[in-house]
Amino acid sequence: MPSKALRRLLDTAESIGQNRGWLREHTALWWARHHLRKAVYVSGALQWGTKSFEFWTLLMAILAVVRPKSMVEFGSGRSTSYLAEYAMKQGVPYASIEQNRGYARRIKLGLSNSFLDPHYLHHIPIAPDGWYDPEVLGRVAPPDCELLFVDGSVGAQEEIGKGVRRCERADNWLAAAAAAASSKVLIVDDVHRRSNLVLFRALTSSAPHLRPFFVSYNVQAAPNIVAIGVLSSSYPRIVRICSEAGIEIHTEY
Repeated sequence: MPSKALRRLLDTAESIGQNRGWLREHTALWWARHHLRKAVYVSGALQWGTKSFEFWTLLMAILAVVRPKSMVEFGSGRSTSYLAEYAMKQGVPYASIEQNRGYARRIKLGLSNSFLDPHYLHHIPIAPDGWYDPEVLGRVAPPDCELLFVDGSVGAQEEIGKGVRRCERADNWLAAAAAAASSKVLIVDDVHRRSNLVLFRALTSSAPHLRPFFVSYNVQAAPNIVAIGVLSSSYPRIVRICSEAGIEIHTEY
């Protein structure tokens, strides 16, 4: 089924859930909507929504100003192309971690078709605790990275699987990476969800050398807020670029 048809079918199911007060959890219609949504996204047949071009402009500005010498990304997507291009041209190590095998294949193909190295992307399945398999993760993603982009794992929050962004092992790994002296950029997506906002605040509290700010966009008509921490010495230049480019940022959530 083409992606547009899948999107229409999924939107119809979502609108039923939003507009009809009698749709309750565990009813037959609820289960049908729940499993349709899970099957569509987990299969990789329909892509996730993407952010506005202002965010990608901001990401490129951050890369140009901070010049990170190593990068780790949890949750691959459109950002993978931007980061992979930077990594190739600057000759710096970069690991993008994706839990879904179907999405990993699609993104690798997209990198290849864009003349970028697909080997930056690593498929790592979810472990029983909901985060990435520790054995594979330890081989491909060193915690002493200068740029850390957290957009995974996914599943539990979205009601499509068991992946979680918060567990003891994830908290420890991310905290060590953010607090490291080498840390220069921290990006946590989806902080409009409270648990992700708590994660970002915990990470920046242990990394006082990072200056936090927020950007807000709509993704498929739904609000999306991204939290960013950059090296304090780089913050004024980022703010000036955003002002000149008309990109609105917020210092408070």
